[in-house]
Amino acid sequence: MNTSNLLREIERDGFTVELIDGNLAIRPASKLTDDLRQFIRSHKAEIVLALLSSEKILALECANDATPADASPLRTPVTDPVPDAALPILQSLGYSTRYITDDETAKSAVDDLLGSSLTLLGLDIETGGLDPIRDLTRCLQVADDSTAYVFDLHHIKATTLEPLMRGGKMFVAYNAVFEWRFLHRLGLQPLSPLHDSMLMARTCYGLNLEGGYFSLADTAKRVLGLSIDKAVRQSDWMSPGPLIPEQVHYAALDAVLAVRLVDPLYKTLKETKQTKPYRLQIAALPTVASHMLEGVPFDGEGHSRLITEWGNKAVEAKEALERIMPGVNPNSSVQLANWLKQSLPAYFVETWPRTDTGNLKTDAAALSSWSGAPPELQAYKEYSKLLSTYGEKYKNHIHPDTGRIHANFSIAGTVGGRFKCSKPNLQNPPRLAAFRQLFRPERAGYRLIVADYSQIELRIAALIAEDQTMLDAYRNGVDLHRLTASITCGIPLEAVTKDQRQAAKAINFGLIYGMQPPGLQAYAKATYGIEMTLQDAENSHRKFFETYAGIRRWHQRTRSRGYNDQTVRTTSGLVRNMRNEAGGWKLTNALNTPVQGSGAEVLLKALEKLPEALSGLDCRVIHHVHDEIILECAEHNVKAGKGILQSVMISAFEELFPTSGMTASGDLVEAHDGVSWEEAKS
Repeated sequence: MNTSNLLREIERDGFTVELIDGNLAIRPASKLTDDLRQFIRSHKAEIVLALLSSEKILALECANDATPADASPLRTPVTDPVPDAALPILQSLGYSTRYITDDETAKSAVDDLLGSSLTLLGLDIETGGLDPIRDLTRCLQVADDSTAYVFDLHHIKATTLEPLMRGGKMFVAYNAVFEWRFLHRLGLQPLSPLHDSMLMARTCYGLNLEGGYFSLADTAKRVLGLSIDKAVRQSDWMSPGPLIPEQVHYAALDAVLAVRLVDPLYKTLKETKQTKPYRLQIAALPTVASHMLEGVPFDGEGHSRLITEWGNKAVEAKEALERIMPGVNPNSSVQLANWLKQSLPAYFVETWPRTDTGNLKTDAAALSSWSGAPPELQAYKEYSKLLSTYGEKYKNHIHPDTGRIHANFSIAGTVGGRFKCSKPNLQNPPRLAAFRQLFRPERAGYRLIVADYSQIELRIAALIAEDQTMLDAYRNGVDLHRLTASITCGIPLEAVTKDQRQAAKAINFGLIYGMQPPGLQAYAKATYGIEMTLQDAENSHRKFFETYAGIRRWHQRTRSRGYNDQTVRTTSGLVRNMRNEAGGWKLTNALNTPVQGSGAEVLLKALEKLPEALSGLDCRVIHHVHDEIILECAEHNVKAGKGILQSVMISAFEELFPTSGMTASGDLVEAHDGVSWEEAKS
């Protein structure tokens, strides 16, 4: 029986079950039978949790308020004290707890903390929800080496705690991006770096099996051997009365664990030579948290019009398909796969992309590889995907208070060290001008500035591989795509056409990560719209590795090393251990992680430096994609903002690759502005 059903079962017999001042009260007590008393005693914890997570929780009177006369309180024989999972752990760690509900006591506690010899304090908050724009902060917890202070912000003014945040102490939280945004709203963000034991754990141990960060409970178990019960988090934190002891201890423990994890995790960082990547992550954290809070401007009305347009085109395409493919439902993967088997040339069926279960894929990407596919089918699949991914569901991400999209960015949130973006993923919008035009400042007099690194992955690959041909091209300002086109086509550099350069993009970006000719052929079509025969792909593969011998040797070294060592590192030292991954070691992953992960570290360094560089301007970071940073800027600051953004991004690259020589040609970073993301990119 689940907890809510359990509660209903008791109340069905005419009893009222309540929490009063942290006590479990059953009314009327006079009707309690011995069997019911035993039943409640056996299921006490479940009943308490059901109450804490329901709307029936009382406003928890102060300790001197009387218990109703007809109630059977906690301390009667009906039940034992409510289990407090956090208190024994706090005691085992040698911590006491101070729950503070008035400003004078809070001032004294702040003085005690500032007078402590400790430089690093644990920090945590409890909130009424996960939205830093709408939801309020209930309490702020700070832990030193023996005491956890729980400051109840329902009863204490936030300004009372300002001296603590500005008093020269450093703080560490678990998932500090979350804390930073709520603290910013309160005006309490620390002046010193806000450390993050979650990012320490991510750097030490990678990501969990679901591809996310390890939870505080997971990390506490792994590092400290402690089993943490997080059930109290689901209780009502915003009741007007004081917090119950279970909540106070739960809140205190989170701050204690945040700081207690630091020493063992930092020891692991040093042993694995990963202090530098952690420092890069933590230095960029305030910028990342700030632009998440700022949000990306988005034209909701224009988006609604675009959804209508996509819907009409999808209907038109489907009506045409009913004439072209009678009896075949284009939404049925089984029916469409059977139709493909009958319609495709025999050799195409053998090479057609397949699902994990061996069936023919029927999505737009798969269909794009067949030039004979009915254009109406391709159109229907494309518009259906746009509607399902970027239609009404996408609209739900527009915040009702700001009209902006506040996506979640996870620092080093992918196994290779890149950012992960979710709710929604703003790093891969469709390559449609009409969609990117929706990202535009809603305020008059503002523009977007967009700057990106030119071919940063190829540049980093050239540096890692020490490929002299590539390095010379970049240092001399030669367009590498034109160079590759010239080599693979056997024509002079100046004779390369636009289409040939486009094909060379597929060759360069595909082959640096170990793609084989069949993969290159499919990649060129799907990504760049380039028709390439298998013989063309084989010829390009051969000439590429003949020309870029350093890349070939890098691939050989990586493959040989992978037999014994299944770890790879970024430039700053972040480790990816493929032994811990379900797919195991793969050459493509072993090649792209040092490249893409190092590119992410360049971006981190730029994000760290930008706020100070932009100070004094009405200009701020609002978004970034892997090699691109976007600012929202007042028109009168656009020229200065572009210059600063370009300068900072170049400087960041030079700090990670100080002897690269890549910046001398002046083509590393390009900055443009416009009224929308699309216009600034064009």
